[in-house]
Amino acid sequence: MPTPDPTPPRPANSNKAFEPPPGWTPPAAPAPQTPIAAALPRAPITEPAVGLPATTSLPPSSPVGTVYFANQSAAITGDANAELARVARILTGARQIELRPYARSSDPANDRKVALARALAVRRSLIDLGVTSKIEISSYASNRSDGASECVDILGQATPTEVASAAPMAAPPSPAGPPTAQSIATAPPRAPIAEPAPVAGAAAGTVRFGSRSAEISDEAKAELSRIAAALKSARFITLRAYAGGGDPDDDRKVALARALSVRSYLIDLGVKAKIDISAFAHLPAAGDTEYVEVAIPGG
Repeated sequence: MPTPDPTPPRPANSNKAFEPPPGWTPPAAPAPQTPIAAALPRAPITEPAVGLPATTSLPPSSPVGTVYFANQSAAITGDANAELARVARILTGARQIELRPYARSSDPANDRKVALARALAVRRSLIDLGVTSKIEISSYASNRSDGASECVDILGQATPTEVASAAPMAAPPSPAGPPTAQSIATAPPRAPIAEPAPVAGAAAGTVRFGSRSAEISDEAKAELSRIAAALKSARFITLRAYAGGGDPDDDRKVALARALSVRSYLIDLGVKAKIDISAFAHLPAAGDTEYVEVAIPGG
């Protein structure tokens, strides 16, 4: 029998380094890895600067002109025409114009009618002078702070000049060379759409108003929309305004205000025809006197 080893086994020492068993061979060390080159930072993309149009439009502020009238009158005089021509040149390019009418007498109700007639007369004259801006009429006032009452103030400010935009970039040439006339397929021209011409002398429609009123009602707006569509290709339009049942001078003012309201609304609807007001009829008899007839000249 083998002789037992008299040396007792020693307890494991946790602080002693690991000792490999006999015959153990350490593995070969791995080859060192080549460090990965850091990617170069990408240069920022520079976009071409483009000039943007200045679209800021300043609202109407101070009056640029004043049109004066005779006492309780809405007629445009020669001096008023000269002032309107000057204002129209100043406001070329304006997006919005405001009219502030004034009138003062012993009858506030009549003053409102006179002030409205004055504002509408100024608006019509500006449109005739080629002003294409939106023209608003503010509420009537009896007089200005300086006491003037027989006038209409015109407020507005021209739009700033637009900044010239950058020129468009030319397209790169084709590798095959510039296209020849034979290689370009031209589309056949489209035939223009023929629109029916309005019949001269025919009444296009009638716009009705409330008693002693020149306001465009919802029913009148619907009728004017139909009339505007029917007269899209017309070159001339005539308005025949009527009012009655009151003082002849007052009736003429009401009829004028109605005709100018119809004219302004047709222009707002895109009617490009020349619109004339033929007469302001005073009908003293009772009946249907609260309307404006829209017609083609010759009828």
